[in-house]
Amino acid sequence: MAITFVGTSTDAIATAQSTWSFIPPSTLEGGGAFVVPVQIGSTTATVSTITDNAGNTFKLAVRGGTPIPTGCSAEIWYALNISSGSTRISLTMSGLSTGRMGCLHASGVSTANALLQEGFNAEGTISSVHIAASPEITLAEANVLVVTASRQGPSTHLPVVADGGLTRWLTAVNGANFYLIAGAASTFTGQWRTDAATSTGKVFSMNTYAVFSDTNSTAGAAGAGFPFSFCLAGVQ
Repeated sequence: MAITFVGTSTDAIATAQSTWSFIPPSTLEGGGAFVVPVQIGSTTATVSTITDNAGNTFKLAVRGGTPIPTGCSAEIWYALNISSGSTRISLTMSGLSTGRMGCLHASGVSTANALLQEGFNAEGTISSVHIAASPEITLAEANVLVVTASRQGPSTHLPVVADGGLTRWLTAVNGANFYLIAGAASTFTGQWRTDAATSTGKVFSMNTYAVFSDTNSTAGAAGAGFPFSFCLAGVQ
């Protein structure tokens, strides 16, 4: 079964809290998958758990690692074979933080070998010069769902441009989420970049990505078959 986009939702946390919650997409298909990117405005807080009122099980796909730029952290979580009864998704943080979260709902994601690839890139040097496009990952399979989540700081720019086929479904003042359903197993070069023409264009960033297989996947463990040290998106 091919992966199909169903819908997305998003919400912002403007006051630092340790418990966040938001509403998933209004249209839900039972048996599909949730992918939940989380953009965290803290260098110390992380997501401890994600739950919802329907009892779906959420797992961590990727968490941005060190170095952590100022006020920039990002994670991607997911739930498989979901119940369509979900009406509220809740996050418990290890500390207080502002931020933003979203939910991408897709059908056709594997329930046996879902997480195919994952990684992160941290850019700790603030600059007004940004990489427009660069090789990022070589997809290990065709017909996959690629989801990216990035958190940037300071919040004086607008990440408004998506390169390489990515679809933008959340762009906030200091964060961006994109997705791509990639039909071919090839080098994936899509990424975000800030638009210096309409903002200061100066950012730090933490960027994460996760690649999910379709139901025909025969992949092994997550992360197999790809290098870890390439740039998802960044600044020079």
